[in-house]
Amino acid sequence: MMLKKTLLAAVLAAAALPALAGDLTLAATEHGGFISRTATGFGPGITLDYLQSDEHGTAEAGGVGLTFGLPVPFARVDLGGKAMWLDAGGDATAAMVGGRVTVDLPFSSEAFVQGYWAPEAAASGSVSKVSDTMLGLRWKPLPLIGVEAGWREFKVERDNRRDRKIADGAYLGASIGF
Repeated sequence: MMLKKTLLAAVLAAAALPALAGDLTLAATEHGGFISRTATGFGPGITLDYLQSDEHGTAEAGGVGLTFGLPVPFARVDLGGKAMWLDAGGDATAAMVGGRVTVDLPFSSEAFVQGYWAPEAAASGSVSKVSDTMLGLRWKPLPLIGVEAGWREFKVERDNRRDRKIADGAYLGASIGF
């Protein structure tokens, strides 16, 4: 219940973000989904994640993240952090830091790589490391409409060898630019 309230609060806080240029992406995987708003120039962004895996018992992760976009020559860089709740062999939390690099490609497309990481010092319980990596391609057949596809891995490593991959597979998404 607390996760739902946190996600709702984050969505409401993000309501003012459309005043700044960016892309809003809604994506789904076999293991859950995410919503992200990335800036296309200087500016804030937000991510909302929920992932679930039933392999080797139920495991879940959910959270909210804030980013800040920095345009650099030939790329866009988003730096930020995520607060994640984890239930993967025991409840825990993790404060993750990371970012995303996006490069424009020909034919109205772009490629990106994204990574977030939390060491043992930034996680609770018996969690020794949390990593969330994603890579993908986005194609915009129309200036404000995009289709996104990629691969995501979300992994929780614990002190006692109860490591879990909550997500490890392809995802599809759609984006709207504004």
